[in-house]
Amino acid sequence: MIEFNEERHEYKHEGRVVPGVTSVLADIGLANYDYVDAETMEAAAKFGKAVHRVTELHDHNDLILKGLDPILKKYLNQWKKFLKDSGAKIIEIERRVFCKVYFYCGTLDRVIEIDGKYYVLDIKTGCKMKSHALQNAAYKYAYFNESINGEISRRLGKTTYTLYLKEDSYKLEPHKDKNDINFFLSALQIYNFKRRK
Repeated sequence: MIEFNEERHEYKHEGRVVPGVTSVLADIGLANYDYVDAETMEAAAKFGKAVHRVTELHDHNDLILKGLDPILKKYLNQWKKFLKDSGAKIIEIERRVFCKVYFYCGTLDRVIEIDGKYYVLDIKTGCKMKSHALQNAAYKYAYFNESINGEISRRLGKTTYTLYLKEDSYKLEPHKDKNDINFFLSALQIYNFKRRK
């Protein structure tokens, strides 16, 4: 059982606090936003969460368009355009995952199916960062190796994706480096080392 406290951005598995993927990457400096002032960072985070929520509601067929902020509607239109252009079928939405081997948690945005293969997809509204590939690799490992049945694992694509949404465009960035999971696990080791007593 995975619990998530959004206010503290803290995961627990069966009552034990577990490192979160994004917290690990931020803690050791791989997802560093120190150069951004706090007010701008807070506004960007709030907007990113709103875009995630709108796409999530859309994918669950629960979105009421009336009264939706026009800017959010533009981002939603780019999400819908991506789905149409790619022919992607949504398998999972905002799925929490736990890796029992390496002891970490996270929330992946989507698992999609394209041409019979399954892929982890992360949705971003900000700029491209190297850490996004490691983030997706961690989600993929936890989800496909530990969370689901073998049938889906056999249909696993080798690539993960980050979808960068803008008001009037989208860009799909593939992550193909098989070492991404090893880089994440190295980051996790450093994160854990810093907390040893």
